[in-house]
Amino acid sequence: EMRVWGWGPGEESWLIDRQIIMGRHDDEQTLLRVDEAINKTYTRRNGAEMSVSRICWDTGGIDPTIVYERSKKHGLFRVIPIKGASVYGKPVASMPRKRNKNGVYLTEIGTDTAKEQIYNRFTLTPEGDEPLPGAVHFPNNPDIFDLTEAQ
Repeated sequence: EMRVWGWGPGEESWLIDRQIIMGRHDDEQTLLRVDEAINKTYTRRNGAEMSVSRICWDTGGIDPTIVYERSKKHGLFRVIPIKGASVYGKPVASMPRKRNKNGVYLTEIGTDTAKEQIYNRFTLTPEGDEPLPGAVHFPNNPDIFDLTEAQ
């Protein structure tokens, strides 16, 4: 499963796309579909095109070398392998200064901190079209919000 988020000033965010890519994570055809999703462009209402500038790819539960290879293929700072660290108070993301022995920047995610921060942002309610730092915007589909909140 993959989600594409757009980010604005003050970390205001919008869920732009959600995709479920079926297949084995070690199957080349599946990985080619992932590559297509990474390289997809999105058109804004004003006609401007946006592309995915950075992705985080969770290495948990799969062979991490697959993620490492995709990081090298698409760019070390474009595809960032991540690993959850359920330690209270750990920063949301701890990007290492140096590449690991596999040649990538494996970044630890403070899952408890991230979940707390995200859940708090769900409570922010923008007034009309006024920007609200930290606000999270979802498509007009309650199922998508419920699925995200459940995680």
